[in-house]
Amino acid sequence: MLGKVISSTYREPELQWKQLLSDTHWLYVWTIPQTINGEHDLITNQNSHNKISWVQIDLIAVQSNDVDLRLIFDVQHELRMCVFDAPNIGRPVSFDQLSLPRQITSNKILLGEFQFTSAAEFREKCRAFLTSGSSVRSRRHRRGSPLIMPGTRWCGHGNEATRDRMFGDELEADMCCQKHDQCFENIPSLTTKWGYYNPSPVTISNCQCDDEFLVCLENAGTETANRVGSLFFNVFNVPCFLRYKQNTCSGDSSDASCTNMEYQDVIDLYFPQPFVSTYTV
Repeated sequence: MLGKVISSTYREPELQWKQLLSDTHWLYVWTIPQTINGEHDLITNQNSHNKISWVQIDLIAVQSNDVDLRLIFDVQHELRMCVFDAPNIGRPVSFDQLSLPRQITSNKILLGEFQFTSAAEFREKCRAFLTSGSSVRSRRHRRGSPLIMPGTRWCGHGNEATRDRMFGDELEADMCCQKHDQCFENIPSLTTKWGYYNPSPVTISNCQCDDEFLVCLENAGTETANRVGSLFFNVFNVPCFLRYKQNTCSGDSSDASCTNMEYQDVIDLYFPQPFVSTYTV
């Protein structure tokens, strides 16, 4: 079942995830929807096929001697704003309240680089973002080793499975990710299959596999499964696709007639269903 996400009406920011991190900070993750036109769940614009919302992350210190932090990511999941001790921390901002610089820094910091385990990594990235010397960090460094969710070997970019140890300590979530990685149809990042080029930084899969992945994570009911599901479906909004055959003209024709018809693969992209957490502390 495909989730209908596109709407022509304004939608309020949605709290996707709340969690106490390892270094005693509360993490809040909101999606801040853009107002876009349309009435179907089918994605028609390949350039923005998997992102329709900005993302707001607030980190609230439990101890009074620590600072709070707010990060805002745009629809491309690139960091656009960092504010230490931001006003109204713990509350979502609306899209028209965002006051952002007109030019984005050349030092791109992407949402996919974070592991969402401690406030320290967010502070480090923000300081790099706010200082002029941060631009020395190379693109190769950003794309370095695969980012794997702690406690797993399959949840993230690539996998760390070995012959001696196939899964991590977070077995339930890891088994869901491993099965999803082995989907019968997928299109890896920056590759072309069935006539469709996938420009996103992540692999996209057949919608049947994504539906099974969502159900698996919801049934797992663990903290890690909740984190993976919330990020994949609600924050990153990774799309899925369906493939079908379409009878098309394979040759040039100056009029409406066509002498050479053949069936070709066609890819339609769909927004994901929302992930609903079943995890309870």
